[in-house]
Amino acid sequence: MRSGAGEPEPHATGTLRPAAVLVLLIDSDDGPSILLTKRATALANYPGVLVFPGGSAETGDDGPVATALREAAEETGIDSTHVHIIGSLPPVELPATRFLVTPVVGWCTRLQLTDMFNPQEVAATVQIPLRNFATTSDELRRPAAISTTGCQYSVEGTAVGEMTATVIDALLDHER
Repeated sequence: MRSGAGEPEPHATGTLRPAAVLVLLIDSDDGPSILLTKRATALANYPGVLVFPGGSAETGDDGPVATALREAAEETGIDSTHVHIIGSLPPVELPATRFLVTPVVGWCTRLQLTDMFNPQEVAATVQIPLRNFATTSDELRRPAAISTTGCQYSVEGTAVGEMTATVIDALLDHER
């Protein structure tokens, strides 16, 4: 994990659009939990899938941290003044959607959501203890066979996006 809120290093592809997601760790009785959004089923990309809140950079954004916080606020109604930025992970290429996504890692002691969120993009928000991803329970399952394109999880029958699962695995590897 890189410290600070700096820009990702220049990338050779040049054709990928910058984007960022907020990997929000929330203090809980079960250790840190992760905030995920269930994408609305009407969306073209990843409908009904659990992912980190985030999206495409806009002209007024001052880097990936600003993008991740703005998008998370728009999608979930999170009060970003209660989010403490820890740093970011290396950007992830998503060639299918033509994005270069920077995972921005944040922490909060108590999740503050407002009533304002975007139901056109988000069907629901969920908080899942990070340690649950290291287990193989019925509620959260990691298949025995991992594809060469990445890892997969499902939570109560809902798929977790491939990039989201890859970032969660990186967090678990860092924890070990």
